[in-house]
Amino acid sequence: MFHSFRLHKRESFYLQKPEKNIDLKEDIASIQKYKKSRDQADMTVFFSKYMSMIYAVCLKYLKNEEKSKDAVMDIYEKLVEKLLKHEVAYPKSWLYTLTKNHCYEILRSQSRVLEKENQAAIMYSDDVYRLSNIEEKEAELGMLENCIEKLETEQQQSVRLFYLEKKTYKEVTDLMSITWSRARSLIQNGRRNLKNCMEKKYESIKEK
Repeated sequence: MFHSFRLHKRESFYLQKPEKNIDLKEDIASIQKYKKSRDQADMTVFFSKYMSMIYAVCLKYLKNEEKSKDAVMDIYEKLVEKLLKHEVAYPKSWLYTLTKNHCYEILRSQSRVLEKENQAAIMYSDDVYRLSNIEEKEAELGMLENCIEKLETEQQQSVRLFYLEKKTYKEVTDLMSITWSRARSLIQNGRRNLKNCMEKKYESIKEK
């Protein structure tokens, strides 16, 4: 499945040391600038400063590198809207709480999914509703490649670079000659479209 692909473990993008001696006025100024311009490039200045903290908090609660990196991208998406709507007096503390709550949401969602899977396991036998290991792997790879080919050209290229060729965000932006925000958007949307495509294919298999 798509989520089985490992993100680049050595990606320094997420592993920078946290900022020290945080300048509160500087953070508030960055947020205010973004509110006025509504340009994500301005918001990224603030986000990048705390990216290592966000990742560390996600890793603490989710205890999984891949899920934590996905969560960092999700939090970026939340900030795009929330910073425009809220007055933030203490940006670092506010961002820490936002990150922690997002992790709680993920954990609650995982708990619900696990419960449904356990119920399904009781109702249906694996030998009827699941392919054999070898057949399943071959089928997954075939379905995944088919879904990737259905993506828009830029999404397809970014997904192949990031997930299959293990390129970092910096390498993706350089190779595709695009901004970081554009790369993030392509990868995020490409991942979402792949997930939807794969889910439809699995549903069609179950119905057969």
